[in-house]
Amino acid sequence: MASTTEIIDVTPDQTLMPKLGKSGYSIPQAIAELLDNAIDARIEGELLHIAVTLKAGEITVADDGMGMDREGITNSMILGRSSKRDMLGEFGLGLKTACTSLGKSFSVASSKLSQPFEYVVEYDEERWIGADDCWRMQLTATDREPEHHYTIVRIGSLQRFYAGLPDAVRRDVQRRFAPFIDSGEVQIKINRRISAPEAFDLVEDSRHDFAIADELGYPLTGWYGLLKQGSNKGYYGFHTYRRGRMITTYDKIGIGEHPTISRIIGEIHMDEVPVTHNKREFEKESAEYVAAVRALRTLFIITCTTSLPEDRAARGCSSTRRGSRSVPSRGSASLRL
Repeated sequence: MASTTEIIDVTPDQTLMPKLGKSGYSIPQAIAELLDNAIDARIEGELLHIAVTLKAGEITVADDGMGMDREGITNSMILGRSSKRDMLGEFGLGLKTACTSLGKSFSVASSKLSQPFEYVVEYDEERWIGADDCWRMQLTATDREPEHHYTIVRIGSLQRFYAGLPDAVRRDVQRRFAPFIDSGEVQIKINRRISAPEAFDLVEDSRHDFAIADELGYPLTGWYGLLKQGSNKGYYGFHTYRRGRMITTYDKIGIGEHPTISRIIGEIHMDEVPVTHNKREFEKESAEYVAAVRALRTLFIITCTTSLPEDRAARGCSSTRRGSRSVPSRGSASLRL
């Protein structure tokens, strides 16, 4: 029986680019992807300024970070290409996915520190799909003073926009990037208004920091406390972070979901736990996530079982945990609310 072997072309169809925008991002989530890239480009020792402008016809995200040269801006347009390690953006998809989610056209302009050029690349969905020269973009270079450094992303022909959008984005930003804002590394303005970290109305002296290690030896840090007013809508639990960027909000990781713990609030930082490419959740079947859950569950069981019985309800501990027994993982400590 005769057979032949040949090499076939598997270049993606041109419609893949606009299809990326159908990933299910909310507008705040898409903007967060662009902020990830800006934060990754911050200059060590200098305050990074990011300005997000939201108007009915256009969304702009501008930063005064390191900027990109010709190679950098070219690579930023190639799907899946990323040389980043231990940074917020690592999959090489966020910029394109976020922009095509927000609108049908976008441009990226950037000038790298100490280099005398601004580079601009543009995308328009209609022209892209109809182009004969597929998977190629026009890059424009313009002379600039070498002391300029910035990146400006502009999205037009918006897919969605609503009146309360600036406030919604501001609320998301103050949670999602709270560690960077709180540390003084980054200043983020939404329509010229500075975003401040989210504040919680806690019971006095109820906040406690923790630092433990899971069974794999990876660190888990954060804090927990008691809200003065509980929530019957699920607005309790933990904002979880990876490398300073929020992944999930009001997560019940390690504590479960029960009305008796509806006053617990806090942050958990899990830098070594892998996330999905859209950074909307952790990879829950990964060994790192499973180990983190075990360590946190042990921590919070110890917290409740070392409290006096009459204090458990007031301290946010579920009555179903009375009498629970657990062996703490390496690095765990008995903490009291």
